[in-house]
Amino acid sequence: MVGLLLLLGLFWYWASTLIGDDSDNSNDLTPTTQAVIIDDTSTVVPTNTVEANITPTETSNQPAGETPTQASGNNNQQAEETATEEATQETESASDTFQEGDIVTTTEGDINFRSSPDSSDDTNIIGTLDAGTELEITGPAVEGDDGNIWWPVTDSASGQDGYVVETYLEASS
Repeated sequence: MVGLLLLLGLFWYWASTLIGDDSDNSNDLTPTTQAVIIDDTSTVVPTNTVEANITPTETSNQPAGETPTQASGNNNQQAEETATEEATQETESASDTFQEGDIVTTTEGDINFRSSPDSSDDTNIIGTLDAGTELEITGPAVEGDDGNIWWPVTDSASGQDGYVVETYLEASS
């Protein structure tokens, strides 16, 4: 069934490229493409997508008067690697409030202690924590799908690992 839908989608795309668009958008210079999305209910949903051609500009950290020694392709690759590395660091360190090994305490009572950094699923609640419960930070913070910053911690009393929202934590004195 899915193969038939894909074949129909491919035929539809091929036919639409041969026939073309009837609208008169001679001033519209943005190239568009038709895409077909097939979800798990076998529904074909045509959508318009816009393709963008982005040409990176070269920047050089060379002092004035020196000639760059690398080809421009290497500079673009380095720029992409730097951007990827910065995005990874930003994702890995959602907050720098605490460091691994820090001892923190809960600021309120009945704080949910969860097995994963997600408040939308109540099945991941390990238990609740009282105000003043000592916890040890065991890794970098992560931003959950719910927008909260979650810290991986170990409950000092029980030795159990889990996650707590940053809002309910403070550095232990």
